Amino acid sequence: MFMKHGIAIGAILAVSLAVPAMARVDGDTITLGSSISLTGKYATNGLHTQRG
Repeated sequence: MFMKHGIAIGAILAVSLAVPAMARVDGDTITLGSSISLTGKYATNGLHTQRG
């Protein structure tokens, strides 16, 4: 019983810490960031994204 509650509390804590999105506002421009793979299996998609 305690194990189930511990896992649930841990999951809620992990999600609550991961939720706040990082965004910066400079005047009328909103800058968003993301992680892009430049090496490995998804490098092709990452390069396309990097080049625009």
